[in-house]
Amino acid sequence: MIELANKAAALARSSNACLLYLSSSEVYGRDGQHKESIELIVPAKRGARMEHSPGKLTAEHILLNLSADDQFDLRIVRQFNAAGEWQSSHLGFVIPKLFEAALTGNALQVYGDSTQKRSFCHASDLAEGIFAVQNDTPPDTIYNVGSPNSITTIESLAHAIRNVCNSQSAIDYVHPHKIHGKHFMEAFDKIPDVSRLENYSDWRPLVELSETLQRIHQFYLNSEKYTSNISSPALV
Repeated sequence: MIELANKAAALARSSNACLLYLSSSEVYGRDGQHKESIELIVPAKRGARMEHSPGKLTAEHILLNLSADDQFDLRIVRQFNAAGEWQSSHLGFVIPKLFEAALTGNALQVYGDSTQKRSFCHASDLAEGIFAVQNDTPPDTIYNVGSPNSITTIESLAHAIRNVCNSQSAIDYVHPHKIHGKHFMEAFDKIPDVSRLENYSDWRPLVELSETLQRIHQFYLNSEKYTSNISSPALV
């Protein structure tokens, strides 16, 4: 991430271009609803997730320092949890994993007591938010992009997906280390404060979580891979 940030900065400087850096909500490092202006922390923990968040944050600082030298215009987006029809379960995203389990009659796996909170933003709203940052906001500033209105626990999400699919699949509460190994770290509860971007633009997240789940369900219904499972006894 640090090497790519320097390369992107050099390209923006040499071509007199504006640079949009997609960072991550992981940089906040703690539970809660986050404004861009709050103090950030690096948790005293070890695990694979700790490689990601400090890398994203360090790249932010590198780019902010370079842009401050008037080398290029910079905007930073801190993305929060996204969801959408084409999201892949193979990359570990929770919503497609739960949908695919519910539609095939397999157990929906949730980690720990599944009370972790998430706020899912539909991919279309996320994309529109990124466009708004690039087109409507002043440079050299950080902007959260996400949906503060679609808050759920992972347990509630699993039940909602099972209901949307009319599935009777079980919900299994599992320890993630048994699946992913000892370096796995659970993400903290991440809720965005998007008032900064709303103040500079007309952008608002429009797609509620219930509509997102309905859209994803229809996407799977239109997929030949899952259509054959819809009428199976496990889903009655």
